[in-house]
Amino acid sequence: MDLVYDFLVKSPPYILELQKANRQNPTVAEEILWRVLRGGNLEGVRFLRQKAFGRYIVDFYCSSAKLVIELDGTVHDTHDAQTYDAIRTETLEAQGLQILRFRNEMILEQLPEVIKKIKEIIRPQPVQQ
Repeated sequence: MDLVYDFLVKSPPYILELQKANRQNPTVAEEILWRVLRGGNLEGVRFLRQKAFGRYIVDFYCSSAKLVIELDGTVHDTHDAQTYDAIRTETLEAQGLQILRFRNEMILEQLPEVIKKIKEIIRPQPVQQ
C-alpha cells in the first residue's frame, strides 16, 4: 500500500474517537455552516464533517472538489496553534487538497460571503475567451 493512501485513509483509534466527539459537539459556527453544506444543500455537492485524514481531522470535506474547509476560533490564535495549522495545511495540500480557512466570526457575521467563496471553488466559472 502506498504512503499517500495510508495517509488519507488510516487514522489511529484516538483520532477516530476525537472525530466522533467533534461531530457530537460542534461549535456554533460549525453548526451554522453544516446546515448550509449538509445533504447536498450547496450546489448539490456532498460534504462530510469532521473527516479524518490520517492523524488530522478537518472540519468539512468535499471529495469531488478536493476541498477542505476549516473554521478557526481563538484557539488558533496562539503561536503554537498557528505553527501546527501551517504544517497541517502544507501536509494536506501536498496530498492535492485545497484548504479554505474562515474565522468563526465570518460564519456568524458574513455567511453569504463565505458561501460565495465556497461556491467559487466547488463550481468554477468557465474561462472566457
